[in-house]
Amino acid sequence: MNLAIKKLAVAVAIIGSGAAAQAQVIDIGVLTDIGDYTHELTFAAGAQINDTWNFSLDGGNNQFFGVLSKINNRQASSIGNFAATLFGPNGATAWTYMSTNKSQILSYDGALSSGAYSLVVTGLAGTIGGKYAIEMNASADPIPEPETYAMFLAGIGLIGTIARRRSKNQA
Repeated sequence: MNLAIKKLAVAVAIIGSGAAAQAQVIDIGVLTDIGDYTHELTFAAGAQINDTWNFSLDGGNNQFFGVLSKINNRQASSIGNFAATLFGPNGATAWTYMSTNKSQILSYDGALSSGAYSLVVTGLAGTIGGKYAIEMNASADPIPEPETYAMFLAGIGLIGTIARRRSKNQA
């Protein structure tokens, strides 16, 4: 009987340790093609969070905005050591952390060059578990079309012609 209890305790410990870890890898794709991206991840009580969000950006320089937020407002669902680091062509960038008594938010807003990125989210789930949401958006800086340059040069030429005629008429 004592051996059966030990086996049961070992089985419960193995199952509990498997449920206590969360490590997901999510491949988003080319974020500049998708536009707005939102998703939620659920975690168990006491889970070690170590998620990786992979995406890429096209189009030279991109205006990027990202926010991670804990969804459940109860204090017991808080995420300890909640952090996010963005790894990309220019190295690593830590996201800004903001917290109130009922919310936790990580965010980043800035320009990013084209290339492959990985956002690593880490933390330790509270006593009741919960979920966090991710929202990201990236848009490439517009590149003028050749027609735009042609119209610009034509406009400058027209202004130059008008200025030359006026100076001749005044003389």
